[in-house]
Amino acid sequence: MPSIDLHTHSTKSDGTLTPAQLVQMARELGLAALALTDHDSVDGIPEAEEAAESLSLAPSAENPARGAPASAFGNATELVPGVEVSTEYKGRSVHIVGLFPDWRNTRFRESLRRFSNAREERNRKMCELLREKGVDIYYEDLCRAFPGTIITRTHFARYMLQKGYISRTWEAFQIYIGDDRPCFVPRIKISSEDAVRFLLRYHAFPVLAHPIQYYSSFYDLEELLADLKAAGLRGIECYYGSHTMYDQQTISRYAAEYGLLPSGGSDFHGANKPGLRMGVGYGRMAVPDRVLTDIKHAHYNTGDNTRILFCDFDGTLARTDKSVSPRSREVLDRWTAAGHRFVFSSGRIMADIQIQIRRLDLRLPGMLLSACNGAEIYDCDSGVTLYKRTLTRDQIRKIQAIADSVGLFCLTHSDSRFYVPREGPETEFYFRTVRIPYCVCEDLAEAVDELPCKIHTVSLDDPDRLVDFRRRVEEEFGDALNVYRTHPCYVEVVPGGVSKGHALQWLCRRLGIRPEHSLAAGDSENDLSMLQAAATGILMRNGAEMNPFLQAGADLVTEYDNDHDGLACTLDGILDGMGAPGTGAGK
Repeated sequence: MPSIDLHTHSTKSDGTLTPAQLVQMARELGLAALALTDHDSVDGIPEAEEAAESLSLAPSAENPARGAPASAFGNATELVPGVEVSTEYKGRSVHIVGLFPDWRNTRFRESLRRFSNAREERNRKMCELLREKGVDIYYEDLCRAFPGTIITRTHFARYMLQKGYISRTWEAFQIYIGDDRPCFVPRIKISSEDAVRFLLRYHAFPVLAHPIQYYSSFYDLEELLADLKAAGLRGIECYYGSHTMYDQQTISRYAAEYGLLPSGGSDFHGANKPGLRMGVGYGRMAVPDRVLTDIKHAHYNTGDNTRILFCDFDGTLARTDKSVSPRSREVLDRWTAAGHRFVFSSGRIMADIQIQIRRLDLRLPGMLLSACNGAEIYDCDSGVTLYKRTLTRDQIRKIQAIADSVGLFCLTHSDSRFYVPREGPETEFYFRTVRIPYCVCEDLAEAVDELPCKIHTVSLDDPDRLVDFRRRVEEEFGDALNVYRTHPCYVEVVPGGVSKGHALQWLCRRLGIRPEHSLAAGDSENDLSMLQAAATGILMRNGAEMNPFLQAGADLVTEYDNDHDGLACTLDGILDGMGAPGTGAGK
């Protein structure tokens, strides 16, 4: 049975491995999932996500073709974003782990920085007390010795060892900085109950970390659990790096009694905790991957029988006039009422999709949005961006140069506007259905205030230019970029590995939905990876007529086109065949 580790630390707090090195180690150990839970910091998550993404897309025995939708992840380790918040409960230090927080949220990150600032004030005072005891140490020296990390007492001990003040790191705690030693300074901490509420506010799944450390009697632990459960605590670490079998069984009983889901991890810190290994702790720990699946189901309101439908908009869900028929709405209502999930999957940018959703008044429970051919995924219920990949400024600059060399018009975007090099018939054509403002600027790479997920090129009179552009981009960048023909007049460029098929598999994994319970419907080339990745790929009749080669990637073709309820009729038949939720079709 695959195992996981939902509690680890990197150099962004008090670990000794970088976030990328942690992911690499987890992959080498064969872990199914790894949570990065640095103290009061999410700064390592982008690096860890990039490493996990790179490993999942790299060629391997399980994944021989980079970006191949049928095997996009193979046995790659899943990266679970997380954080460990230091709190105080009745004068005692208590740690709360938050899994799947909205870590991109600016307010969330600012709050964590305030927690870190309180730690900095404490550290400066501890340096003063240590100097009074003859230890020549300044906070600035610690920061230079351990750059880019949150300084903890572990760093004090390592620094003192390096400078020869102690011969073993534990001596620093025993003589100077332990909880009852003369140079220890407690810092102002958020209460444990407030930390749980804080994590819930930013859509995290709050878990009580290493509970065995907090009680001198069962009564103390029960009091803590009752108060935290009342605040919204949802999980507890039944598995931990130093737990005995008795500890694990004891905490598991408390989890059942208080309605908490089991979680667990090694609390791996690298060399800062000698003998403690990722995935197994001190040798006895094994966290089954089902633990993470149950957390996902509780967090995202999914289950073993949940099905998920990825649906293209233009030419699939939408009629030619960009409306959605009453029959289609009725079928989607039926789909979501059965407890299944619907994903609006489009090549359009996220801001444009959200405008279309409001225009159509298309509000479905549990709906998700997949934009820019899978480069960005948004959860409508929570308002959280679950996934986002962007181009670099250097890539934008080179792509624009290639477009200029073949005489193509190109444009890109931020979260709220488009950027175009000039006005002309292309802007009039493109923005006839796109309701996003644009501004004119010669250098797109310099103009964008936020890095975009894609670049769009347009040719109204010479499709050969699009073919030439695509060839040149693929020659220049290889698999660092993906290029799609999304319309007879459009070619789009997105980061390498990004596709609607990859988004389908990534989101199934994140939500804990079985891949065999996935469906996808589309009509054009950029939908092909999605049709291939889904257990049931539905090609629209209009798409089959326009691009006959797409039929090889689909399981079925609708009897009618998008203007005659082709998708609705097909989904009606699938829903009727499913009967009770959980009995649906698959390949």
